[in-house]
Amino acid sequence: MEKKISITLENGAELSNTVNLLLSQKLVIGFGTVIPAYNLLHDALRGILDFIAQAKSDEEAVALGLSKAKVMVNYMLVKEQIRKDIAEILNAVLDYLEKMLKEHRDHRDVRVIVERSRVLIDALAVCVYRYGRF
Repeated sequence: MEKKISITLENGAELSNTVNLLLSQKLVIGFGTVIPAYNLLHDALRGILDFIAQAKSDEEAVALGLSKAKVMVNYMLVKEQIRKDIAEILNAVLDYLEKMLKEHRDHRDVRVIVERSRVLIDALAVCVYRYGRF
């Protein structure tokens, strides 16, 4: 899964393919995920992604934000508020962002990857709303 997410975040055309796959009726991802729990997680992740897109040099704050996001994802997984498939995708996105930021890429590249990450988590939200539970 991590390799697929890396390819998706690196390549805009692949992002489109992945989003189309997630939104297709054939792929049932997020079935049984608790919708309010995912809402909390989604909002937190979007906030962290927004911060990363704006933070140009505060590596410690970005690392802290990514760490908090990973803890939140895995906490909701062990509490069975999100499914393993959702957690794997979100963890892969966070791992990729962490790796990319450690490589000190150009900030424009970071913003592009962050925007692709946001599209991906928004597509996951659609899946959760379609197949989740209250």
